[in-house]
Amino acid sequence: FNWFNSRCRYRCHCSYGACSTNGECYWYSYCEKGWFGPSCQYGRNVALGQDTTQSSTKDSQDSTHAVDGDTNPDIIITAAYQRNNRVAFMYTASTYTNRDIYIIESTAPQIPVSSVTIFGRYESDPYLTLCEVEMFGDCDPTFWGDKCAKSCSVDCKDQLCNAINGTCFSSCNTTYYGENCTLSCSDNCADQLCNATSGNCLKCVTGKYGLFCDGRFVVVHCSGQLCDAVTGKCASCVQGLDGDYCNRTCPSTKFGENCTETCSTNCSNQLCDAVTGKCTSCVQGMDGDYCNQTCNTTWYGENCSLPCSQNCSDQLCNAFNGRCLTCVFGRSGEFCHEDFSHVWRSSGCDALVN
Repeated sequence: FNWFNSRCRYRCHCSYGACSTNGECYWYSYCEKGWFGPSCQYGRNVALGQDTTQSSTKDSQDSTHAVDGDTNPDIIITAAYQRNNRVAFMYTASTYTNRDIYIIESTAPQIPVSSVTIFGRYESDPYLTLCEVEMFGDCDPTFWGDKCAKSCSVDCKDQLCNAINGTCFSSCNTTYYGENCTLSCSDNCADQLCNATSGNCLKCVTGKYGLFCDGRFVVVHCSGQLCDAVTGKCASCVQGLDGDYCNRTCPSTKFGENCTETCSTNCSNQLCDAVTGKCTSCVQGMDGDYCNQTCNTTWYGENCSLPCSQNCSDQLCNAFNGRCLTCVFGRSGEFCHEDFSHVWRSSGCDALVN
């Protein structure tokens, strides 16, 4: 906004900000106060504080007073431009009458000026008295300083800067920030992109967070190491952890990402590994990492660790409590531990009582 030319290199100094694309003021506007010339681009007193010389001195008044910025005394002269040591144009007073202000305006665009010479021609008045010499113009867009001898930082966007203090005009190149775009964005900024003024990262690389993504906190417990670029809160947690920062282990009956999975009811006391969900131990009659397998027919108990009694027929028993399904010949009871092999029926048959 309020800049013009094909690359927006020049600021509009027309009143109301009313510039055409080539910087010319529209019919209803005019150059702002202190600005003049083609496209109103001349407004800085480039003579201020510059080196001066004079052919002679009267009353110890040297020529530096003519460029000291003090316009309080009598006469101010804005005078001739010189290009390549040749006079580009010159003003000559038409009368002997002193004037408060002499103004000479160039109509030629962008004349490089190295020096200005002011001299008096009248032999009857050998003294030339000047109050202040002011010369309005500006540096080439890529230079700055009193003598326009300092280059704008290459890190300024399009290498454009303020002609007085060298600060970058609109923005920095994408990987730099600061007043003169001399500070590099952090390597922890994604694609090394940051705010041109503050240096705050636009986005952090994976595993970093904070305004500068400065690496003081490496969020290894966030799933994929992805977290909020400012607060550091994890988008999701790795297996076995929970909380905004994934710094809490799962409750004993939970497991998985963000502890959203529930341990199997076949786990003893429903306890399982917080990461894998594998049961710490199985309830009676169940086996396997996740206690999802019933015991082999000849085993029973927690984790199927107890063998069925050999007094059970074919050693088959209940997987939960170990009770025999049937007993071998000559045994009786729930676990077939009672021996009846010595008992005979009164009828004399050889069948055992079970």
